Amino acid sequence: MGMSPDDLSMKARTLIHEADVLIGGERHLAYFRHLPAEKIPLHKNLQRVAPLIKRLLGKKRRIVVIASGDPGYFGIARILINELGKQTVEVIPNITAFQAAFAAIKESWDDALLLSAHGRAMPRLASLVREHDKIGILTDGRNSPGAIAKRALVEDPLLASVPVYVAARLGAPDEKIHRCRLKDLPG
Repeated sequence: MGMSPDDLSMKARTLIHEADVLIGGERHLAYFRHLPAEKIPLHKNLQRVAPLIKRLLGKKRRIVVIASGDPGYFGIARILINELGKQTVEVIPNITAFQAAFAAIKESWDDALLLSAHGRAMPRLASLVREHDKIGILTDGRNSPGAIAKRALVEDPLLASVPVYVAARLGAPDEKIHRCRLKDLPG
């Protein structure tokens, strides 16, 4: 989906509008509440999506799973392809959070180390911060920017003055880009 429905390609819009069933996060489904398709919200039940889709496909339903950014980068594409097969799944990538964030801060990202802390353990960060000029990290509630900064500072307090950006709600009307030093993030 990208950051918002405005990012959707014509192909993606057509598939969504012709779908019998839309599956996605509540925020994504809310954008399409006006459509007649059945809406099935995804929470943290990603492992239950493929069996549900298999049942719906048996009923000849047209199904679209809506995800943010690139579903192939630690996204739902891996689960769907593994469970349903490459011949059944069509992946239509879009703008990723990394693309949107680096564009918002007006920095290239071809030389950045990209990591996901969304639902997974964080590696030791201090050495990565010292080795790379740019690091992009997808975060979540547990691995928040503050928690990540706190961990990096425990590993190496000399990183306190490293400049960081936090991009929140990218593409939304209330998008926020915050620039500070690593030491300012915890709390």
